Amino acid sequence: MSSPPSSSIPATITTQSYITTEDDGSDPFATLFILFIFCTLFIRLCLICISTYYRDHGLNPTTLTNVDEDDNLSTGLPINIIKSYHTFHYSKSIIAIRNREHDMTCSICISDYKESETLRMMPKCCHYFHRDCLDTWLKVKGSCPICRYSPMELPV
Repeated sequence: MSSPPSSSIPATITTQSYITTEDDGSDPFATLFILFIFCTLFIRLCLICISTYYRDHGLNPTTLTNVDEDDNLSTGLPINIIKSYHTFHYSKSIIAIRNREHDMTCSICISDYKESETLRMMPKCCHYFHRDCLDTWLKVKGSCPICRYSPMELPV
């Protein structure tokens, strides 16, 4: 028997490097910094657009502080009803006479009443609050903040 012919092709392995180390003049940190700046500006622009949209459509929560300027809120009480509620100036002696010594703090803003501040009282339940606090509350909610008594049935 004869031996099989041997191949004369040498087994060589060649490797090529695909990683290039050419210097094109760009710094990767500078590129990331510029990308970061553009993303930050884009996000800021989006926030400005959203803020402008909410402000223009009356959805900004700060519009609730100007009670007299916006009379078109549909969920609360009409301003003429709110203004018809009794107002008085706070005095510790008056509160003591009415046996309501525990009512020395506005339940809306959580701050103590000061002498001669103007308060507004809810009809029927007789809960009272800072006038501006209650006016803002009733324009939005339409019921007493403590007992939820609603002086006017609101459409649901």
